[in-house]
Amino acid sequence: MANRNKEHYFFSDQKYICFLTSCQNAVRLTGVPEYSSPYSRKDFTQHQLLTLLLFKEYLGAHYRDFVQLVEIMDIIQEQLHLHEIPHYSTLCTQNGFLQPS
Repeated sequence: MANRNKEHYFFSDQKYICFLTSCQNAVRLTGVPEYSSPYSRKDFTQHQLLTLLLFKEYLGAHYRDFVQLVEIMDIIQEQLHLHEIPHYSTLCTQNGFLQPS
């Protein structure tokens, strides 16, 4: 029985990895620069933040819940090369810049 649970989690993880890989490729193709300014803090790239926002929308989660989810999902951190998890307000701010005016 334990083996079935492990397989279930494996296939769930694969679904998320496929989605994230597709998002990363799409974001690269958009031509969005890695950093918004030469003087930015460089904690996270715009590519990482945009991919996280797309994943948040895919899951239908709220910002705070999503950040907690990313904290416990090591596979997401590895896929996006995150050395730390962004605060939920970082994602909110990034989302504001992406909204059309």
